[in-house]
Amino acid sequence: MADRDDSELLATLVALSPLGLVVFELSGHVALWNAAAHRIFGWSPEQVLGRPLPVAGDARWDGLLRKLRERGESSQAVEVSLRRRDGSSTDALVWTAPLGTSRHQTAVFVLDRPSRPAARSNTARVLVVEDNRINQQVVSVILEKLGCSVEIVGDGKEAVAVVTSRTFEMVLMDCLLPVMDGFAATAAIRAHEASHGGHTVIVATTANAMKGDRERCLASGMDDYISKPIRPHDLGDLLDRWVPGAGPASKALDIEVRVGVSELERAMGKKGAAEVFALFLADAPKHLDSLRASAADVRIRSARALEEICQAVGLTSLARASRAAGVAAVGAEAERAIREVTERFNAIAERLRHHLRASR
Repeated sequence: MADRDDSELLATLVALSPLGLVVFELSGHVALWNAAAHRIFGWSPEQVLGRPLPVAGDARWDGLLRKLRERGESSQAVEVSLRRRDGSSTDALVWTAPLGTSRHQTAVFVLDRPSRPAARSNTARVLVVEDNRINQQVVSVILEKLGCSVEIVGDGKEAVAVVTSRTFEMVLMDCLLPVMDGFAATAAIRAHEASHGGHTVIVATTANAMKGDRERCLASGMDDYISKPIRPHDLGDLLDRWVPGAGPASKALDIEVRVGVSELERAMGKKGAAEVFALFLADAPKHLDSLRASAADVRIRSARALEEICQAVGLTSLARASRAAGVAAVGAEAERAIREVTERFNAIAERLRHHLRASR
C-alpha cells in the first residue's frame, strides 16, 4: 500500500483539484473520486468507489494497467474512451503516477477532456523543480492548462544545470530537495547570474508554511513564495505578477468561475444557481463602494462581507483578495489592495454575466 504521507497527500489533492482527479488501485478499482470527476462522468462517489471505472472497450486502458503492475512505470499518458452514466462516452487524457513500492501500489489519474492549447508567442516557460512525482504531475497539469510550457527536474543540482544553460520565465523551486536543496540551488543560480548577467524569477514551494519561511526564502535570493498544496488560482496569480504578457490570470479566472458555477449548479440546479449569481452581481458592487470608504472600520466590515459572499459562491481568489483589502494598512498598501479586488471582481463579473446570458 502507499505509505501514510502519500495517502494523505492524495486525499488532499483529490479534494482540492478542480480537475477530474481519481485514484485507482492497480486492480483498476476506484479508491477516491472528486466532485469534478462526478461532473464529467455523472456517477456519484457512492456509485463508483470500490468498482472499476466504466471503460468503453479501450485496450489501451488494460495495457496501461498491465505496464504499471509489471514495471511500475510513471509519467504515462494515454487517451482512452470512458463511458458516462447517460450512456455517452468521452475521450479522456489519463496521466498516471504510481506510488509506493509494493505490488498493491496506488496509481493516480487526472481525467479531463484532452486539451492542446494553441501555440502562442507569449507562452511562459516554467521549470518545476520537485522530487515528488504526484506534485510534479499536478503542478505541470495546472501550468499547462494556464498556457505554460513546462519542464521538470527532480533535484537542485539538475535545476542549476538547466537554468544556467536555458531560459525560463519562472522556476518553481521546492525547498527540500535531494542532492542539493532549493536554497543552495538558488544561491548557485544567483552566483552564475552575477557573473553572466540576467535574472530568472525563482518562486519557493514548500509544504512547511511556518512563520519565517517566506523571509528565509527571500533572503536566499528567491523572488516569491507559494505554499503547498498549490491551487490553480495561486499559480495564476504568480504568473500574472511575475511574467507580464503570459496571460495566465485570465485562464486561472476562467477555471475558477467554471468550477464555482458547476458546484453551485450541482447543488441548486441551473435556475437556482443563476438566481444566486444574479444576487451576487447586484450586491458585490455595493460592498466594493463601501470598501473604498476612508474609515478603517467601514473598510474592514465591507471586506469581510464581500469575502463571505465570494466564499458562498465558490470564488476563492476574490474572497482572498477581499480579505487582503480588509487587513491592509491605510495609504498606498490599502489603495493597491482595493484596486486589486476591484479589477478581479470586474474580470469575474464579466465571465459570470456571459455564463448567465448563455444559460438562458
